[in-house]
Amino acid sequence: MRKKSTRLLSAALAVCMMLSVLPVGAFALEAGTNDAVAAVSEQEAVEPNHLQGGETINDTFVEANGAVYTLSGDYTREITVEATKNITINVNGKVTINNVYTFLNITGSGMVTINGTKDGVDQEIENKRADWGETIKMAENTNVVCNGGKYKSSGWNPNHNCSSPDVFYSEGTLELRNVTAEVEGFGDAIVASGNLTIDGGTFRSGVKASGPNQSHSALCCSGTGIIYGGTFETMGYDSAVRLFGDDITISGSTLRSNSSCLTVGGATVVVDNCTLEHVGDKGSTAFLYMEGRRNRETNVTIQNSTCLGSAEKGFSVGYYDFAYMDGAEYVTLENITVKGCKKAISIDYDPKNDHERPNIALKNVTFEDNETDIYLKNDGSTPANAPHVELDESTKDTAGAITVEVAYPAEGVQITTKNTGKDYQQNLKLTSKNDGWLIGYKKDADGEYRYLTQREGNDYYGLNTINATATTGEGDNVTTLKPYAQLKEGTPVKLTADIPDNARVTGWKVEKIAAEGVEDVSKEVKIDYEDPENPETAILTVPDYDIFVTAEYKEGVIIDPGTSDTDYGGDIAAGVVIGGIAAVGAYEVGTGLYRITQMDDVAMPANRLALAKLLWERAGKPEPESTALYSDISAEDTDAQKAARWAVEQELLNDDDSVEGELKFHPAFPVSKLRVCLTWEKAKQKGLFDQNTEA
Repeated sequence: MRKKSTRLLSAALAVCMMLSVLPVGAFALEAGTNDAVAAVSEQEAVEPNHLQGGETINDTFVEANGAVYTLSGDYTREITVEATKNITINVNGKVTINNVYTFLNITGSGMVTINGTKDGVDQEIENKRADWGETIKMAENTNVVCNGGKYKSSGWNPNHNCSSPDVFYSEGTLELRNVTAEVEGFGDAIVASGNLTIDGGTFRSGVKASGPNQSHSALCCSGTGIIYGGTFETMGYDSAVRLFGDDITISGSTLRSNSSCLTVGGATVVVDNCTLEHVGDKGSTAFLYMEGRRNRETNVTIQNSTCLGSAEKGFSVGYYDFAYMDGAEYVTLENITVKGCKKAISIDYDPKNDHERPNIALKNVTFEDNETDIYLKNDGSTPANAPHVELDESTKDTAGAITVEVAYPAEGVQITTKNTGKDYQQNLKLTSKNDGWLIGYKKDADGEYRYLTQREGNDYYGLNTINATATTGEGDNVTTLKPYAQLKEGTPVKLTADIPDNARVTGWKVEKIAAEGVEDVSKEVKIDYEDPENPETAILTVPDYDIFVTAEYKEGVIIDPGTSDTDYGGDIAAGVVIGGIAAVGAYEVGTGLYRITQMDDVAMPANRLALAKLLWERAGKPEPESTALYSDISAEDTDAQKAARWAVEQELLNDDDSVEGELKFHPAFPVSKLRVCLTWEKAKQKGLFDQNTEA
C-alpha cells in the first residue's frame, strides 16, 4: 500500500483532472466496479484511518497506519486482515456492502476487535449481495471479538436458492457480545466450526423466506460453543440452531422457529434455562430433531426449560440405518414443561442401542395440552422391539395421566426401562392411546417396568391402585390384584392403604381415565368403609370405565375437622406437660407412659369416633341432652350417635355444621396419640370420670 500522504495527493490531482474534462453527472463510478468511489476518498480525507475497501491489513500496514480503524459508508471491495498484531475496527455510521463475496476476510493471528456501537447506539452494517458469501469470514487460528452492532444480510433473490450471504463464518475463535445479526433470505447468521462464545444478542435467519429452500439457521455450529442470553430465530424451513460439534452449552436463551428450534447431530449439547418456542406450521418437529452421525454419539440434555408450540412432534429421536447417519442418540429431559404438540415425544426403535441406557430419559417433565405425550415407533414385523423410556416418579401430565401410544401395539411391548432398587412405577399414571389396550405393570427380580396389554373384554375395566393394595374374594379365596388389574363391572374390591410411617389416611380418590386425561369421580363411584372407624380400608365397586384409585394421606401435623386445631395443641406447643409426664421433646415416651399410668393401659383409639366411645364408656355411658343425629354416623348405631353427641356437649370434641342442613362428626378422621392424651386429661380435669373408674 502507498503512504497516506501519497494517496491524498494522488486523490486530489485526480479530482482536479476530472473537474476539467468531465460533466457534472459523471462523478460517480458505476456500481459494482472495483474502483473506489469519490465518497470514500472524501471520508478518508476527513478520517485518516478510515478503511475504504481493498486494503490488506498486515503488520507493515499496521506499523504505517496504526492499529485503530474506522468503517463507514459504501464498500465494493474486500478488506483482508493478515496482521499478527492486534487491531481495532470501529463502526462509525452506517456501512453498506455491495457485490462483495467476503467483506472482512480475516486470516491473521492477531486479535481483531470490532466495535459496532457508538455513543451507546448500535451501528448498522448491511450486506446487499444476493448470492453466497460472508460479511465476516475467519480462518483457523484467528481471534475476533465483536461488541454490539446490527449486521444485516439483505441482498436476496426469492427465486434463487442461494439468496443471501452468511453474516459470520468462523473457523477460528469468535466472541459475539450483544450483537444483532439478521439474514433475510437463504443463509446463516452464524456458521462456526471453531470456538464460539455468544453473550447476549439477537440472531435471525429467513426473515423473508417463503419456500422450503429459502432459509438456513440463525446459528450453525460444528465446533465448541458457550452461549448465554441470546435469541435465535428462523422463519423459514430450517432449525433456529443446528449443532454438530463437540461440547456446546446454551443457557438463558430463546430458540424460536417456524420449523424446528434445535437440530443436533453427533454432538454433546446442554440446553439450560431456555425457552424453545415453535411459532408456525412449517416442519414436523417443534423443539428437538436428532440427526445421527457416523460413528459418533449424539447426547442432548435439556433442563430447567419451557417448550411451547404446536407441531406433529415436539422432540424427535430418530434412527437412521444409512451409514453416514447411524450414530446412537440419547436425550435427557429434566425439569422442563412440554406443551401443545400432537406427539410431545416421538422415539424410533434403534436396534443398535443398549437398552440399559435408554434413548430418552424423562426426569420431572410436565406434559401439558399434548394430544399424545409419548409416541413409541416400533417395528411392525417385530413389535416387541419398541424403544424404552426412562420415567422418574416426578414426571406427570397436567391433565392427570401421561398418555402413551405405540405404533404397532402388541401384548407385552415394554414401555419403560426397568428400575432396580426402586418401587415407584406402579404409581405412575400412564394411559394408553391405543384403543383396546392398557398400560400394565410387572415386577420381577430384575426390577419393575410398564408394558402394553390388551383389554380382556368389553365388560372388563382397568383398576390401578396407588398407595394401596387391592384384593378380591373372601376367606381362603382372597386374591391380591396386581397394579392395573382388569375386572368386570360391579366387582367388589377391598382396598388397603399402603402409607409411610407417621402418616394418616385422609380419604380415597377415584379418577376416571379418558382419552383426554383423567376426571375426579370420587363422589360417583361406590366406595364404602369396611370398618367406619378405620379409613385405611375400604370396599370399592368397579364401575364401567378404567380408574385410578389413590389412598390419600398427610404426614406430620393434621388439622382436626371438628376443632380446626392441630394435633399439637396450644398447651403442648408451649411446652407444658401432660399430667406432669409427657413433654414436647419426648412424644412417644410421654404418651406411652401417660397411657400406662393415667389410662389403665387401654388401647389407643385411631379416630374421632373411637375416642368419643372410649371417653363415653369410661364416663359410664351417660345420656346426652340432645337427640340430634350426625349425618356421617349410621342412625342405627345408637351408641356411636350418643357417644359423639355426649363428647361434643362436654366440649371434649367439636362437631361440624359448615355444610348447610348437615351436621357432621367426621368419625373416621384419625387422631394422634397426643390428641387422645390431651382429651383424656381434659375429661379428668372436668371431673367426668376418675382414672380408676372401671368402664
